[in-house]
Amino acid sequence: MSWQTSKDSHEVITAQEVQFQQQGVLIRLDTLTRGISVDDGGYMWRGELRLWDNEILMG
Repeated sequence: MSWQTSKDSHEVITAQEVQFQQQGVLIRLDTLTRGISVDDGGYMWRGELRLWDNEILMG
């Protein structure tokens, strides 16, 4: 997964390995890597998405 953010007024683009686990309409995401070092603003995160009408992911 790739995402864009900023740190100290500078653009930061990073890529992280993410694990997806689906249980019915719920999809959980957990990062497996930081993508960049902690000093550069890297961090681990997790999220949750819900599948609506088998078409839309919201979370």
